[in-house]
Amino acid sequence: MNPALIYRGLIDAGIVRANGTLGLAETGTANEATDVLISLLDDPRPAVRAAIAKGLRRFLPKDSLLDALVRLLRDPSPRVAKAATRSLLSSARSIPDDRLWTDVDDADLPPHTAALAFQLLASPDVWRGLDASLRVLASGPASLQEAVVARVDRLVGAWAATSHRPPSLDQRRRITENLSSASAALSSRQAELLAFSLRPWLS
Repeated sequence: MNPALIYRGLIDAGIVRANGTLGLAETGTANEATDVLISLLDDPRPAVRAAIAKGLRRFLPKDSLLDALVRLLRDPSPRVAKAATRSLLSSARSIPDDRLWTDVDDADLPPHTAALAFQLLASPDVWRGLDASLRVLASGPASLQEAVVARVDRLVGAWAATSHRPPSLDQRRRITENLSSASAALSSRQAELLAFSLRPWLS
């Protein structure tokens, strides 16, 4: 018997468990699994919501699933929001930046939401990450500043040993605009190294 039908039967009977929802995601087709799993994202148990967030990764980058997982960044449970972030990392480019910046900048959301939204904005390439980092340092929430300073420090330290494609024109413009303000959050040494590393790419 198809195991997906067994998991689906249990869920339809009201027997909803974390391992059952994950089992349906792992064994069912998109038609068998996605609508049922999305309907369970309001389950009061974080373990169930986290299992669904993990399981939906298999069916990405379907737009409706991206939207459902991005909404989970605002989940009050860090466990659920982190599971959603892990599922979204490989599809981060498909998420509108404005949607993620809303989560970074909204102080009324759970504290973990800004950090996880920033993680998606900063992946998967160096210019996207630097662009997001400088915007946070220039005008982003104070709660992220320390972690982002450390991130920029690691980036500059490894820059010489890493090969990069050029930034896009929009990235170059934003990086140039934010560099001066962002440098105020860095030590003088960090700011000098960053400016030196960026000079060939921004000139």
